[in-house]
Amino acid sequence: MSRPVKLHFSQRNGTYASRISRDLRVLVLHGFLAHGIALNTFSNLLLQRLQQRAHHPPPGGQPAAAVKALSVCTVDARNHGLSPHTPTHTIHDLVADLAALLDATQGGASPAVLAVGHSMGAGTWTHLLATQAARRAAVVGLVALDMPPIPASQMSPVLLHSLRHTIDRMDRMRLDALTDMKSVEVECVRCGIFDRRMIGLCTTNIHLPRRGGGGGTPATWKCNLPVLAQSLAGGELFLPESYAAAAPQLEVPVLSVLGGKSPIGGDRRYHNRFPPFVRRPLRVEEVVVPHATHTVYFDKPDATVDAVVHFWKL
Repeated sequence: MSRPVKLHFSQRNGTYASRISRDLRVLVLHGFLAHGIALNTFSNLLLQRLQQRAHHPPPGGQPAAAVKALSVCTVDARNHGLSPHTPTHTIHDLVADLAALLDATQGGASPAVLAVGHSMGAGTWTHLLATQAARRAAVVGLVALDMPPIPASQMSPVLLHSLRHTIDRMDRMRLDALTDMKSVEVECVRCGIFDRRMIGLCTTNIHLPRRGGGGGTPATWKCNLPVLAQSLAGGELFLPESYAAAAPQLEVPVLSVLGGKSPIGGDRRYHNRFPPFVRRPLRVEEVVVPHATHTVYFDKPDATVDAVVHFWKL
């Protein structure tokens, strides 16, 4: 395991009505090959929906909840987005980075943390909460988007094939031919990337050369493709095999949001995976969003946010 790196994140601020009488920070970690920007629509909508609860008095004469500070932070994992590139990319690296981020943002009147992760991000949060007792005290809930606790040996072969295919197509792109967003789209199609979601992922995953920079500086990937390809091939970013034998380890309420058409959420073998890992009587909820793929937050942002807000029950 390499040393923790300082993760880049973007923060949106607001207020919310809370009966836990604490500020709330929502930390959102993306999936493999993505970045924080990919969750902008989801994060903005979640902030908006949580803030609405601060402006509507409770029904039936119930006492008003305290208005507290709210922040929603989208985090770039190592080797992704604007966070540092490193020679390794393992689940242990990812947990160490996230633990360091939690340490850096805690202190004094520390906010409660609602942990949200998609795919790789969900696995990272799950393993942190299962293994880092000193850090999980700040976390009041886990939202896992289309990734229950699945060890590497049980990972969906359909999802693995899709990820390998995406890396292969990204690796074929001629970076020296990229000068603007239009050229990125053209190159995506040339390399066999036709899905609009994947084209969007590529266009936001590229550092384009500066206009008027005199040429000679090709575009670069924000993600560290060689290291990520190695991590995927070795199964290093997935949960360890100890998760094949369930044991109560998580001490927070959990919401699992699955895509009904995803290789994960659309396969009933991956349903109801969290309950054996969560200590009773803590709450575990599972929501399957119809017609959503693995990127459930992108396909159905309203339904995904509805599930999170209902789970949080402000």
